[in-house]
Amino acid sequence: MSGSGGTPYAPHTDSETAAMLSAIGVDDEEALFDIPDAVAFDGEFGIEPRSEREIRAECSRIFARNDDLAEFLGRGHYGHYVPSVVDHLADRAEFLTSYTQYQPEVSQGFLQALFEYQSMLVELTGLPVANCSMYDAATALGEAATLADRVRSTSGDVVLVPDHLREGKRAVLENYCAGADLTVESYPMTDGNVDVDALADRAGDDVVMVYAENPTVRGCIEERLGAIGDLAADADALFTLGSDPVSLSVLEEPASVGADVVVGEAGALGLPTAYGMGLGLFACSDDFLRQVPGRLVGAAEENGEEVHVGPIVSDDAFYNESDEYVDDWEDANLLAIEMEAATVFSLARRKGLRAGAICTVDGNLVAGTQKGADSDDELPEKAKDNVERAIRITLNAVTEL
Repeated sequence: MSGSGGTPYAPHTDSETAAMLSAIGVDDEEALFDIPDAVAFDGEFGIEPRSEREIRAECSRIFARNDDLAEFLGRGHYGHYVPSVVDHLADRAEFLTSYTQYQPEVSQGFLQALFEYQSMLVELTGLPVANCSMYDAATALGEAATLADRVRSTSGDVVLVPDHLREGKRAVLENYCAGADLTVESYPMTDGNVDVDALADRAGDDVVMVYAENPTVRGCIEERLGAIGDLAADADALFTLGSDPVSLSVLEEPASVGADVVVGEAGALGLPTAYGMGLGLFACSDDFLRQVPGRLVGAAEENGEEVHVGPIVSDDAFYNESDEYVDDWEDANLLAIEMEAATVFSLARRKGLRAGAICTVDGNLVAGTQKGADSDDELPEKAKDNVERAIRITLNAVTEL
C-alpha cells in the first residue's frame, strides 16, 4: 500500500521511493525528467469551462469544416451504417460485467447474444454451424485452410486463392499454411471475376481448398459461384467462400452454390471502422462440427426453460500433432463486439440488413459508387432518404419480432 494520497496499486511506499531517489542522487521524481517550461503543466489547463450543450455545438462547428469525401484507405475496413441503439444495448450490465462465459449460470445474457449471433449467421449462409467468431477474416481463412487439410482424406497440399486477394489476408493465410506444410497458389481473374476456365485447368488432386470471394476485391459480384463450387467438388477439395453479413443479406446463400465453409468480416454489424480491429465469421457444414475452430454456444432445457451453455470446444480442432493446446478464445472486448453484432442483427434481421446495404451503396459510402444518383449534388439528399428508409424498415422488423 502506498503512502497518503497515493494509489493502492503502486508497489512502493513513500520511504521506499525516498530510498531509491537518494541512491541515484536526486531529490524528487521531477528531477528524472527534462520537460521544457513552455510545455510543462503549471496546474492550469487554460480551457474555459463550458456546458455539454456548448461543447457539442463547438465540436459540430469544427467537424463541419471537414470535407465529405469517399474514402479509399480501408484496405478491408469499410464504413457502414450502425444504428445508435447498438451501443446503448451493449451498455447493459449483463453484458458489461460478464468476464468470461465458463459460468453459464451468471452469463445467460451474454451467452444468449452469442447464440443468436451464431443462429443468424446460419440463417444468412445456409450452413448449419457457425462459431462465436474468429479474430478477423484473415485468421478465419487460415483456419479454413488447416481444417481442409485435416478433413481431406486424399493427398494434396495446395490452397488455391484468387489472384486479386488483399495482401494482408494472403500473408496471414501463408503463415497458417507454412505450419501445416501447405502451399498457397493463385488462379487468374478477368475483369474482377474468377477466370473459371483457368481455374478448371489448375484444380486437380493436389488441391485441398479453393477459395473465392463475393463481392470480390474489385467490388464485383462473382457471377459463377456455382461453377467454382462444382470444380472444387470434382477435385475433392473444400470450397471456401469469403463474404460479409451485409452482402449476404442481398446475395445468394453460399450453401446454395456448394460452399463448404464461409469466412469473412462481421464487424460491419456493430463495429465502426477502426483500421485493425476485426470480427471474423466462420460457418461450415455440420460434417465438420468436431473440427470447427473457436467456440460454440449451445441451447439446452432446464426446468422446462431454454438455457444457453458454453463454450462448447472441439478438442479435435484444438490439439495439433504435438498435443499442444491451441486456444484462441477471444478476450472480453472482442466478445463485446460480437454482442453488438448480435444486437443489431437481432433488431434488423435480413430485411433490416438489406436496407442498410442499400443505404451504404446509395449513400456513396462504398468508394466510387453513385447508384441511382444523376449527379453528385443529388447524392446527400438521396443518402438522407435512404438512411430514413433503413431506420423505418429496421423499426418495422423489430415490431415483427
